[in-house]
Amino acid sequence: MITNYKKRKKSLSILYIVILIVIIVSTFYLLLNNLRVQSKKTGLNKQLASLENEIKELEAKNSNLSSGILNVDDVEYVEKVAREDLNLQKEGETVVGFILPPKKEREEEENIEGLFFKIKKWFAGMVQW
Repeated sequence: MITNYKKRKKSLSILYIVILIVIIVSTFYLLLNNLRVQSKKTGLNKQLASLENEIKELEAKNSNLSSGILNVDDVEYVEKVAREDLNLQKEGETVVGFILPPKKEREEEENIEGLFFKIKKWFAGMVQW
């Protein structure tokens, strides 16, 4: 009788341990899936924000083009577009142009300045600490 009780108690304790292990493994599985879903959600939210910005830019461009279509009959507007966009000139006028450095050089200069300010900010933070 006592041996049956001990066997039964031992089998119940093993059962409890197995159930506990299953619960722990299930919890970790659910947590990992939750993290995966959250990261995917974050990525999709970023993509949504960029697409919304693109929509706003395209709507602004569309409104500019629509206003340009309406102003096609206006002589002053046509002259302005011819001068600014097509680089045309009237007789007797001289056009002056400026040569800007390539975009990469300007970006590198900005990045160098940005790096300097980041380092300066970091040191300022260290001093305040």
